[in-house]
Amino acid sequence: FKMLNSLENDSQRQILLMYYLSRKKQDHTELTRPYTLEEVAEELHFSSAHVKHIHGAALNALRKKALA
Repeated sequence: FKMLNSLENDSQRQILLMYYLSRKKQDHTELTRPYTLEEVAEELHFSSAHVKHIHGAALNALRKKALA
């Protein structure tokens, strides 16, 4: 969480939180499952392409922080 919270970009942080750490409740059941990038885009009102771009940039930013 510390590395994730160190991201300065709110969109990057939100996308990574939703994609890797949040769970979505399945219809008509008590079960949950991970969000897909397409569902993250829908929830945030972004295009799928934009979310994929931000996701990649966020991973690169975390990689740079980890190697610093």
